[in-house]
Amino acid sequence: MTFEVRDFVNMLIDTAEDVAIAESGKPDAETSARLDQLACQLREQLNPVAGPELAGRIVDGFIATIWGAKREREALAACGLLN
Repeated sequence: MTFEVRDFVNMLIDTAEDVAIAESGKPDAETSARLDQLACQLREQLNPVAGPELAGRIVDGFIATIWGAKREREALAACGLLN
């Protein structure tokens, strides 16, 4: 993995929680549409430097992380455990 790809992946890791926070409480259909669009944009950026297979795996993992964090935050909020 090149430094450019590694830096991009690190940026995704750093922003996944922020995206999940922004999407928490929003309808899943809206979130899904936004994340599908984001995934397409990210694949376009990564394909030239990582290739389509690796780009797909990176983006799929990023999107899955967002969904997981969104679900976790919503569950905690439903239990009154988030401010």
